[in-house]
Amino acid sequence: MNEQENIPITRFQWSALSPLQVGRYAEHLTTMRFLEAGFEVFTSEVDDRGIDHLVRYAPGRCLEIQVKAVRNRNLSYIEKKYLGKSEEEVEQRLKSGYCVAFLLFEEGVEPDLYLIPGYDFLNPNDLLREYPADKSVGPNFAISPTKKAQPILDHYRLTNDLLVEFLNRIKQFDQKSAS
Repeated sequence: MNEQENIPITRFQWSALSPLQVGRYAEHLTTMRFLEAGFEVFTSEVDDRGIDHLVRYAPGRCLEIQVKAVRNRNLSYIEKKYLGKSEEEVEQRLKSGYCVAFLLFEEGVEPDLYLIPGYDFLNPNDLLREYPADKSVGPNFAISPTKKAQPILDHYRLTNDLLVEFLNRIKQFDQKSAS
């Protein structure tokens, strides 16, 4: 009788994964969290528009979700060119259901999942920043998950209450733009 080798399985060793693997993990975890909450989730085959998932929350209404994953509290950027051609288009998009599923991967622990509504990027703070164009990249928004900004980030931890608050704000924006 052969004795089987014990294969050690260590969880949450994010440094052993490539950036592509971490990103894929983040996308799948985000999908699962929304499915667990009872939403329909549609994933994109091609990521050329800055949207990874559509999450249907009402007939004909979807959240546009961009998934961002970081290790070691690095900055994460969202290029404005994917949000609209003008500042007005960018603002409208941010108010109409665009959000960032932000996952913070720290060695040895399960990643934290945060849902940052697009409209909050319109009011920069220690966590959410806006940068003008420079020589290498166009204008963009950034998420700066520093320890100092952690209390702000904690507000966005994905919960049912956060989703309700977010969807109610989107309805308010929709009503204002319809009138």
